[in-house]
Amino acid sequence: MKPATLLIAAAAALCTATATFADPVDRMLSEVSAQRIEANIRKLASFGTRSSLSDTESATRGIGAARRWILDEMKRCGGDRLQVAFDEHHVESGPRVPTPTKFVNVVATLPGSQPESRDRTYVVSGHYDSMPSSLVDGDSDAPGANDDASGTAVAMELARRRASSRATSRRPRRVTCATSRLR
Repeated sequence: MKPATLLIAAAAALCTATATFADPVDRMLSEVSAQRIEANIRKLASFGTRSSLSDTESATRGIGAARRWILDEMKRCGGDRLQVAFDEHHVESGPRVPTPTKFVNVVATLPGSQPESRDRTYVVSGHYDSMPSSLVDGDSDAPGANDDASGTAVAMELARRRASSRATSRRPRRVTCATSRLR
């Protein structure tokens, strides 16, 4: 290969590797990991069921294991920029909840820097619970890759990406991995 051709090829590769983005959203989207999203979907499906009425104590099965994993993963990926916590609600019994049940959302907040924007929050959400064919079945497998592990995995990846960005958010961003979208 001629030196001039080699120089042009090297320059082209360097330009591609250090591409600049005019829009910060384009840069952020280019850094979203499809592999991490898929891994998160597979992990959420591995809990067997994430029914709101499923096991809350097991370390490997049910909604309790899933929510603890989501919380830990969001804390790990968000570093010191992301505030991650459980948001718990007690629901009395009814047609879709046969016994009083604690419903727990996982909420990750990236605080904004603009004091006048504290009351405005952008929210991204996916529900992490899944449901077998019976609304009150907390035991049957319902891995729920499409119900809604995929939405939860995307929400988690966006939180990770936004928290790892060097840019400062003017307005707060909140990612909610919610349970019980139908109850």
